[in-house]
Amino acid sequence: MVPKAQWDTPFGYIATKHKRMFLSYTDTHGCPGHFANHEQATDDTSFFPPLLAQLMLDGVGTEDDLDWRYLWSALDRVIRDGERADQLSFDLGVWSDGRPVRPVSVYLSSN
Repeated sequence: MVPKAQWDTPFGYIATKHKRMFLSYTDTHGCPGHFANHEQATDDTSFFPPLLAQLMLDGVGTEDDLDWRYLWSALDRVIRDGERADQLSFDLGVWSDGRPVRPVSVYLSSN
């Protein structure tokens, strides 16, 4: 994994001014929690036993709210609706007690 502090230089090599890097965050206030890790974009790691997936992949891939409200939402909006990826925003909603889910943030932007 590349430390976050080292993302700036490669980001500059992306040949467009219409770019933005979003970051999601783990939020375990509610159940099931949101786990922002290497497996957040997967929904099936059954090819690994769960313990091995936890040790080697930093988690077991499952379909969750981060998929629906962040990753898949972004893909749908860009591919189907023609929105620009650098202009997206995300609403992850609130937990059952009304507390807001930890939001997706913009880490790097060409703007």
